[in-house]
Amino acid sequence: MGDKVRARCVASLVAGVAIVATMAGCDRAASDGIGEASAVRRNRTTVPAAAPDLSASRQTASYIGINVAPKPVAGISETGLYPTENWGGSPRRWTNGRGVFVFPAERPPARYLGISIEVVNPAGSKLELVANRTPIATTHVPTATWSELLTLPNLGAHANVQLVVKSDTFRPAGTNPQSEDRRKLGVALLHLALLRESDRVTFAGKPVEGVKESGFHYAEFWDGAPRRWTDGHAKYEIPTRYIKPRQLHLDCYVGNPKGSRISVTVNGKRLLDEEAKRGDFVKTLTLPMLDDAALLELELESDTFVPSREDDQSTDLRQLGVLVRKVALSDAAAVPSASSTSTSSR
Repeated sequence: MGDKVRARCVASLVAGVAIVATMAGCDRAASDGIGEASAVRRNRTTVPAAAPDLSASRQTASYIGINVAPKPVAGISETGLYPTENWGGSPRRWTNGRGVFVFPAERPPARYLGISIEVVNPAGSKLELVANRTPIATTHVPTATWSELLTLPNLGAHANVQLVVKSDTFRPAGTNPQSEDRRKLGVALLHLALLRESDRVTFAGKPVEGVKESGFHYAEFWDGAPRRWTDGHAKYEIPTRYIKPRQLHLDCYVGNPKGSRISVTVNGKRLLDEEAKRGDFVKTLTLPMLDDAALLELELESDTFVPSREDDQSTDLRQLGVLVRKVALSDAAAVPSASSTSTSSR
């Protein structure tokens, strides 16, 4: 994939430049059984074909930022998609190997595509994304969640956007003797949205190479940038061979209507434990001396909530902690906030 079509996560740390240990994006739905393709297909809950999301078109005349992956949206034509399914509380749809969306023209036009998919094919899958006949991504995705922020070609002010998601296919019954699912499946779409702006400074949407992590859901795209919800207990293991950071900057959003208790622990030492109201939660903390520790183990714990229990209009059954927009380590005295714009619940 060329430089023009990739939004790469960067982990750089030296004075002033934060080592970004991005927190908000891979679907850890594997903990709900998704990692086991056979179990998922045996216990899959199929939701009847969803009616077009008329509420979305009533709220805004623009389709920018609307996630079209889980169910149809009025005004956007589509082909090559199966009905909505719910895995681990998270709605998604399978393609048949060639999913096509046609978005009406926007003024100004969209500039980016935010996408998260789940590949369950045991052999992995070739993935090709094409916008108005122009390839914007070609890659091979292993059996895992894949999230990217991609640059769209110059669409013009009056052009519809045709987006094609092409992939290899497989039949679950052909790879798992216990499955009765004989459909030809491509990839599972978790999140797909056109975006007008891109926040390429905040690396909060997907893993950083060399940093182990757990406790995150898949990437969602808010305010032009990938973000991830925790499941209430997120953890990083960050190598400290080349860095000895002194500051931790945390930029999160508390979506729980009741607020949440949030705690931050580094290498077993509790740095923060306090109640937070719904809204932005931004902190800069002084780290303990790491001495000869090979790893910085960072844990972020919070209360959890289920959106569908708090909002009658929500179909999200996931257990969510906090939405992480940025986690950065630095030897500087302070790290600027990742976002000056408040994030509202979505």
